[in-house]
Formats: sequence, structure tokens, C-alpha cells
Amino acid sequence: MKYLTEKEVVEKIHISRSGLGTQRKRGTGIPYTKIKGKIKYRSSDLEKYGSNYHAYKLAVLKKKYPDYIEPPHNWKKKKVMVSVDE
Repeated sequence: MKYLTEKEVVEKIHISRSGLGTQRKRGTGIPYTKIKGKIKYRSSDLEKYGSNYHAYKLAVLKKKYPDYIEPPHNWKKKKVMVSVDE
């Protein structure tokens, strides 16, 4: 069984560290365990939680912003390269 650190979870599901802590305190987040005083998450729990998290986040956004429209799944932010000639 593979365990992930808090930092790894934050990077995988794109949530802030404080947001993850808040969910942990409320009991609404990913199940976790403490190993030698450090918080660890099972990778299998993260996979189960992943799809539910995005649905939850979308519901929160729609409640806060009723006119919110989810971007298409193939939408990506474009990186713009700028060169400066001296």
C-alpha cells in the first residue's frame, strides 16, 4: 500500500495546503492516517476521492456564482513565450 504526503496530495488534486487541512478538520476530505506523527494519505483513497472532489468543487462554484459555466474538458491555458531583443 502506497502512502502519499500532504505535499504530494496538494500537487495531485490542485488544492491549497490550507484547504486540505480545513477539509481534514471538518471531516469532509480524503481519509488520512498519522504515521510517526505525520499525516499520510493512501493512494487508493486519493483515486476514489479524485472524481468526487471535482464534482464537489463545481457544485461550490455554481452555488457561489449561479452563472458559472464549466470550461470544456479540452480547455487548456496557453503559455505565451515572449522574447526580448536587446
